[in-house]
Amino acid sequence: MRTGNYALQDYIRELNPENDFLPATTGVRQLAVFRRDDHETRCVQQTPLHRRGFYKVSLITGGTGTFTIDGHTFPIQPPMIVVSRPDAVMQWALTDEQQTGFYTLFAADFYDVGLLPLYRLEKILPETNFFYQTMDTADNLLPAFQQLYQHRHQPELARHCLRLLMAGILELCPQGVINLSRRENIVRDFQWLIKQKLAAPKPTDQFDLLSVKAYAAWLHIDENYLSILCREVTGKSATAMIREKVAAEAVFLLLGTDAAIGEIALRLGFYDVAHFSNWFRKAMQQSPSAYRAQFRYK
Repeated sequence: MRTGNYALQDYIRELNPENDFLPATTGVRQLAVFRRDDHETRCVQQTPLHRRGFYKVSLITGGTGTFTIDGHTFPIQPPMIVVSRPDAVMQWALTDEQQTGFYTLFAADFYDVGLLPLYRLEKILPETNFFYQTMDTADNLLPAFQQLYQHRHQPELARHCLRLLMAGILELCPQGVINLSRRENIVRDFQWLIKQKLAAPKPTDQFDLLSVKAYAAWLHIDENYLSILCREVTGKSATAMIREKVAAEAVFLLLGTDAAIGEIALRLGFYDVAHFSNWFRKAMQQSPSAYRAQFRYK
């Protein structure tokens, strides 16, 4: 059964089952680096909607096509850099043209070893699940990626190269280290809590995934105060933010997994299929079954 969620080991095994990228001394892989034009690990032209359990950084120096992240589709315009978090829902559609460059997959635990909290991945990256940047030239990042590829089986050197690469990327995308106000931190915690609750394989308690009141209680703040903060910080109501996240998760489960619609309804906190179908129809102007039939990757 296709789940749409990939651990790093699963991805490597599916990409190239004949080639063992694991060092003999390591039981669990936390970093992998590939060339986009390598015959054995070349990019797959068409991928289904999927979510990975790790960070991904792609340096695209050649090739065309599109990539879709969290429902947003962008053209591939080399040279460009694409960074995605583990929560991002992705899909690639590449042309027959030769794809060149590098990409790396890594766990936060690998990057964050020995770093103070302020300099860990969660703090240095933008809050969004992804960001990308086109460039005039790849010369600033290409040497760092080449060094990372060269030392990919030497953990300490690879970690150093990865940090240099991320520093170079953040110079191009100057969001930098983000110092949030108390109000912004509360809204960020609210967004994080929505993602965590939706990511659970099935409801583990009586938490109402669609209720602002439930999230506010979890965050130990007043429901109305949470709604005010959301409008001040994002321009959206707390209810609208929940609705967007639930709709995005519903789309992922419909298009990226084989889960039955009843199972999806239960997982997203709806009390039955009819309740979910009516809610989804209002959000997407189609029933869940019609949406899956029209848009699902074949």
